Amino acid sequence: MRALLVLPVAWVCFGVNFALALPVTQKSLSAPKAASTVASPADQAYQRALQALTADQLKAAEQAFEDSLKQAPNSAKAMLGLAEIAFRNGKLEPAGTWIQRAIQAEPDSSAAYASLGRYHALNGKSYEAEMALVKAAELDSHAVRPRIDLGDLLSSQGRLPGAVKFYQEVLSIEPQHAGAHYALGIALARQGDKAKALLELERAASLEPGNPLPQLGLARVHAGANDRDKALAALDKALARQPSLVDALMLQGDLLDAKGLTAQATQSYRKAAAAAPKAAFPHLKIAMLAQRQGETEQAVSSYKKAIAINPKQAVAYNNLAALALESKHDLPQALAWARMAVELEPNVADYHDTLGWTLRASGNQEDGLTSLKKAAQLAPQNPEILYHLGVLYTESGDKRMAIKTLTQALAASNHFSSAAQAEKLLKTMSP
Repeated sequence: MRALLVLPVAWVCFGVNFALALPVTQKSLSAPKAASTVASPADQAYQRALQALTADQLKAAEQAFEDSLKQAPNSAKAMLGLAEIAFRNGKLEPAGTWIQRAIQAEPDSSAAYASLGRYHALNGKSYEAEMALVKAAELDSHAVRPRIDLGDLLSSQGRLPGAVKFYQEVLSIEPQHAGAHYALGIALARQGDKAKALLELERAASLEPGNPLPQLGLARVHAGANDRDKALAALDKALARQPSLVDALMLQGDLLDAKGLTAQATQSYRKAAAAAPKAAFPHLKIAMLAQRQGETEQAVSSYKKAIAINPKQAVAYNNLAALALESKHDLPQALAWARMAVELEPNVADYHDTLGWTLRASGNQEDGLTSLKKAAQLAPQNPEILYHLGVLYTESGDKRMAIKTLTQALAASNHFSSAAQAEKLLKTMSP
């Protein structure tokens, strides 16, 4: 039973999520080419639709796209505009229908296939999404959007060399594309190429100085290299641009905590909690810091807040059980929390350890031994778990297994927190 189970720090997680934007943006909706003649009624309606869409006036935009389509029934761009409206209204199937109609009307439309790729991705069809995006890129050698999307899709699947290739293609087409420099930097960082990653992220930051994400990316790279001061400096810049950027606040808290600045770290986590009231993770971090500082009341309160937001926080239940067990307060509640942690994540050794130790404290030695055997099976080299198991074997009268298990615990480490107790107990059983 660990008194405190910690979560991984935020900065070890790189990655560009394939968070799909809307399938048709104003840039991808082709405006009519300039001509000496007056624009057609269809093009005029299309232009009105774009203006309404930019102003987020969805009903007006939808009506204008429909007017354009009435004037030009085979207008793929108007169909894609209606697909955009459907996406914004959360209606995926109608959006898919409009995209398919656009492809039928214009089989060589790169924009239509790019939208189809995003449609498939939103429906969880990664292979179909990739094929559609590849087709979109093949149809237009200068199309940026499908290549960005392909890079993001491959990156989300861990296929980093392919992702890098597509981001580099974007930059060969549009060298000043800040988003491509950013995504390329993140992909290179995940590949372990810190130097090139930093160059790309710095380029992205210079191209979009008001965007906090490149600075956050730089912070993650520096933090991954254990250069905390440079990481914190980059985070200061990111947060100057967007003070409520939750990922930056969480990373800032992690780094400050690593530097031993507990109060400042807690403040960063509190800001993250305020910025993301539906997120449990900041409260978990606050609770863990409080627990480590011996501030039990604060720890319990924050763990309960995390559970109230997300009832599936196994680590919160485990640590609440550990706190209740340490204080010998309300063992039935401690047992309920420990059981919940195991139920939520049955393959975590420490949770079985906490449950076993709590069962022992509750007088249920037999079930406690069973739980601790399971914990040792999951983590056979964990000295604390082996010590607990040795104690239960001792109390159950199985001297042979007690000696064996305690010996294994000390062989695994003679510096764990209960090492002295393990040695003392072992001596009492030695001939």
